[in-house]
Amino acid sequence: MAVHGERGSEKLLLATTSGQVMLGYVDGVDVTWGQMTKPDGTTSVTAADAAPDGFGYVVNSNGSAFKTSIYEGWRRIGIDGAGTLGGVAAEKDSLLVVTSSGRAYRYAEGNEEWTPYKVGGNSLNGVDTQGKEALAVGGSGSIYRSYSGSWYEAKSPAGSTLQAVAMGEVDVAVGSGGAIVERLQDPQA
Repeated sequence: MAVHGERGSEKLLLATTSGQVMLGYVDGVDVTWGQMTKPDGTTSVTAADAAPDGFGYVVNSNGSAFKTSIYEGWRRIGIDGAGTLGGVAAEKDSLLVVTSSGRAYRYAEGNEEWTPYKVGGNSLNGVDTQGKEALAVGGSGSIYRSYSGSWYEAKSPAGSTLQAVAMGEVDVAVGSGGAIVERLQDPQA
């Protein structure tokens, strides 16, 4: 599930592992849901996110990324030859996805091209962005940080696979076996 927007006017994106996705929006306290759809008809959705401009994004196990809004249908925007996509982080004008092969890809609106980055040797499952910084998490408790596209491995106390990450005042990653890793916002950490 992905949620974006101010309280009372949120945009919602609900995805199932079978590939079905439902868009919705909040108006005050009322929630309106659209129809369940399947962006590519067959493949399982591995991650979803919503951008501040109201667009929704999903990625799947077939290496495809899709974009939509409450008023439009799904449109495939890539990625050719990327393999299984594990996580997605959407911002106003860009999108960052991570893969099972340890790569990240950035998509910039208007450019319509994907820029690849070699992040690390482990499978990546989750990603989040905040300004020019990004965090990606994956196999063997791996955590990777990026500033403006340069990636490096960060120290991690987790030994189990991390599945998702959320950035904020405290960055939080969660994973297998109930693993929870927190990091205060400190550029020296």
